[in-house]
Amino acid sequence: MVISHYTKPVVGTAISAATLGLAALLSVGTAHAGTADDQFLAALHQQGISFGNTQSAINVAHHVCDALGQGMEPSQISQQLASHNPGIDRQAALLITVDSAQSYCPQYVHRMANGATVVGPNH
Repeated sequence: MVISHYTKPVVGTAISAATLGLAALLSVGTAHAGTADDQFLAALHQQGISFGNTQSAINVAHHVCDALGQGMEPSQISQQLASHNPGIDRQAALLITVDSAQSYCPQYVHRMANGATVVGPNH
């Protein structure tokens, strides 16, 4: 899986994914967004995550859905995102994974909520 590099702004306080729990991440809403692209980009913006360009972000989201479709666990996907992109930590990678599923492949959101483990920054 090829993942495009993006940068995460340093401004603001990072929310620890380990303290939120996956259910809380799944409940973050972007109800006012129109298309799947709009919804995904709005969720990233709301969480302070930015890519070099919007098409890179959308491509990453589609790769996430492909990986979920192939049976990869969200924790595996977020680990891959973080390891292939030096500017991303596991927390941001998990948020990207969840946002991708919510926007582009909602059929996997239920599976993520039931079987995924939220990993902290030391994992």
